[in-house]
Amino acid sequence: MSSTHAAAVYNIASPSTINKWLKQLEENGVDALETNKKGRPSMKLMVSPLNGN
Repeated sequence: MSSTHAAAVYNIASPSTINKWLKQLEENGVDALETNKKGRPSMKLMVSPLNGN
């Protein structure tokens, strides 16, 4: 199946995405296809102990 056909069948916007996935799979194995989070990490609420004054 061509990347163009696969993109159409699986409703993927660009066949180049499939080509990118194939390259990652061939070079680094299945683990390379795992989703990586992008963007800034969320800020965690910092709790400080209350002063007993």
